[in-house]
Amino acid sequence: MYPLVVFTIIILASINYGVKYRLYMNYIKYGRELELVNKMDIDLEDISSYPPSVMEIYQEKKKQDAFLKRKEEKIKKVEDNFHKFVEKRIIDTAEMRRARGLRVGGDV
Repeated sequence: MYPLVVFTIIILASINYGVKYRLYMNYIKYGRELELVNKMDIDLEDISSYPPSVMEIYQEKKKQDAFLKRKEEKIKKVEDNFHKFVEKRIIDTAEMRRARGLRVGGDV
């Protein structure tokens, strides 16, 4: 009887830990707050209550988000510079064509 009780407690504890870990992961990675969070009385907004293993993943997620934000800003900056370059190039090409007496875009 005693081994069965210990085994049951160990199984329930590991399931409880796994479910909590999964609930935290869903919230951190995907922003989903599942119904089971309310039943288990977990506060996902309170970062200080995160277990150490979940805190590591939370910090990695913050680093990744910051990296992606910087990357998007760089991409936007390159796009803007490219558009400025192309606009200048189009204007220069139109002026060179006019100087040679060639037709330009809407000229008829």
